[in-house]
Amino acid sequence: MKFASRILLTSILFLFSVSLSAQQKRKVIIDQDASGPGGTDMQAILALVNSPMTDVLGITVMTGDQWRDEEVAHTLRLLEIIGRTDIPVFAGAVFPLLSSKEAIAQWEKKFGKVVYQGAWNRGKPVHGPTEIPPMAEGAPVIKAASEDAAHFLVRMVRNYPHEVTIYEGGPLTNLALAQTIDPEFASLAKELILMGGSIHPVTDDPEFTATPHREFNLWMDPEASHRVLTSPWPRIVVTTVDISVKTHMDKTLTAEIAKGTSSSAKYVAKYVEESFLWDELAAVAWLDPSIITRSTKMYMDVSIDHGSTYGDTLVWPHSEKPALSGPLVEVQEDLDKPKFYREFVELMTRSAPGANTSVVERVSAGSSADSDAIAKLRDEWVRDLHSKQLDQIANLYTEDAVFMQPDGQRVVGRPAIRELCKNIMAAFTSDITLNIIRNEISGNLAYESGTFSELLTSTSDGKKMESTGAYVMMFIRQPNGFWLISEQAWTGVEPKSQ
Repeated sequence: MKFASRILLTSILFLFSVSLSAQQKRKVIIDQDASGPGGTDMQAILALVNSPMTDVLGITVMTGDQWRDEEVAHTLRLLEIIGRTDIPVFAGAVFPLLSSKEAIAQWEKKFGKVVYQGAWNRGKPVHGPTEIPPMAEGAPVIKAASEDAAHFLVRMVRNYPHEVTIYEGGPLTNLALAQTIDPEFASLAKELILMGGSIHPVTDDPEFTATPHREFNLWMDPEASHRVLTSPWPRIVVTTVDISVKTHMDKTLTAEIAKGTSSSAKYVAKYVEESFLWDELAAVAWLDPSIITRSTKMYMDVSIDHGSTYGDTLVWPHSEKPALSGPLVEVQEDLDKPKFYREFVELMTRSAPGANTSVVERVSAGSSADSDAIAKLRDEWVRDLHSKQLDQIANLYTEDAVFMQPDGQRVVGRPAIRELCKNIMAAFTSDITLNIIRNEISGNLAYESGTFSELLTSTSDGKKMESTGAYVMMFIRQPNGFWLISEQAWTGVEPKSQ
């Protein structure tokens, strides 16, 4: 077991170093309608993930340009390709709060056609919310987190009050749900960086010539947009259609990116879409605000009148505050285009910081059966812990298994681990989420390391506590071919009350 111990120590040291470096970076959650492969949504994700200045806490996904489940799959596969499977992905809203494809079809009969409706009229063919068409980049191996997007958003701003930037590149449904769950959500965030809204764009794009105030991200869920824009954010920065149409993903930019050798560069070049750089501009300008050469402050909202203006962007000068409003928003008006293009190309061609592509490479090389078996074992462990299946969870360990507790105490042997689990189950109900950072299979040995978040509910008084940290699990294949847990080590912070 010396080999296993070395792996265990190396993994814990790696996680500790990651934790220390992350403290120096800008915490951000990417809330994105992540259609793919390629295109503005994925390129914005790459800009934020590839920057050495960011600590991406997670990616939350809602229906927008494509249906949510399809977008989640594209996001997971992108993270595999660039080697950042440590970043968790959270599924969010499938449908708007009130609007719907069917309701808009009736609205169109009265007020005219809506050119672009995202998932509702995009696709060849257009499909339903649960279908995931064959993916050009291949289906992902990793899975989304079990926690929903809105609760994750709330949990993060509670864990890091006034430190988390919310980057919003899609419809605002997830944010509205988070604000509904926790009325202090917006005020606890550091800022909202939003790609959305249309005021007076200068363009011949047919989507905006007849309806210049209609922009998809704010239009798809008007009630959510209204809720978010009237919430008490400390700061809102908006990249509108007006400034976005001054940019373009053309053949020159594509050729520059295609010169890169990183996984990101190859992905972008392969799946490029010629379009405006909508979400990318919002992301890169957040990373480097000097790209923006002119901006103005105004009040912004969205029409929730179900007449002809439904979903339109509404704005007022800073001197004419409406009766019901959120904070003044910083609306970007012009940019240093050459500087933006240079930084965008650099971000698209970078290797993602902390990239580890070995997991995907090993899985595709033929260890998928073992990986699936270990994943099933891990999921069963989480499920049995939550449902308090004492005998079942004990049988997932080898007879001589070792369980290292966060305080450093070692519990050795299946009977002792069973007794430990019994005490935990008697005191708490556990809801634990495991986010894998690394895993490896070598013959009859395997290990994985990652981070965890756990919600503990007291069985005596119902009080809830949260705990986060890092973990390592060792697995050994048994003579019968089944895998069992041989070692577990947990490090983390003391649980704190919600």
